[in-house]
Amino acid sequence: METIENVREFEKTPLYEQFPFTNSYELLMNAAQQFGDGHALEFLLQGLPEEKEQSTTYRELGEQVTRTANLLYSLGINTADSVSIILPVLPQTHFAIWGAQAAGISNPINPMLEAEHMAEIISAANSKVIICLGKSPATDIWEKAIAAAALTDS
Repeated sequence: METIENVREFEKTPLYEQFPFTNSYELLMNAAQQFGDGHALEFLLQGLPEEKEQSTTYRELGEQVTRTANLLYSLGINTADSVSIILPVLPQTHFAIWGAQAAGISNPINPMLEAEHMAEIISAANSKVIICLGKSPATDIWEKAIAAAALTDS
């Protein structure tokens, strides 16, 4: 907006017409419908220039978010329930964050935190479900998530 006249013109349009989506799930489903096979996410596991990227289309993103939301719903998560997500930067992290937000309340937690700090965040959010990586020699996220869960009341 370069001038006050641009601002006035912009403000003539009601907010609901400028931004027709009331939640992130509606936005993602609209993007899946509009952009279908276009690339929504591109991921390099090692971050190397010669590496072939792993692409996720808008359609796949919408499908995975819906699957995640449905799984959480089947576990009893509803709009008032918190889901803690302890994941590194991966395509699946997007599925978990947006899926949790579609089913309930998404509570992403930095996987670099110590278990005690994770537990404080999980407890403060009163999370009913924790999403994390499984046991792996490459990371200690599983062990920290298990320790954090043991320290919580939720």
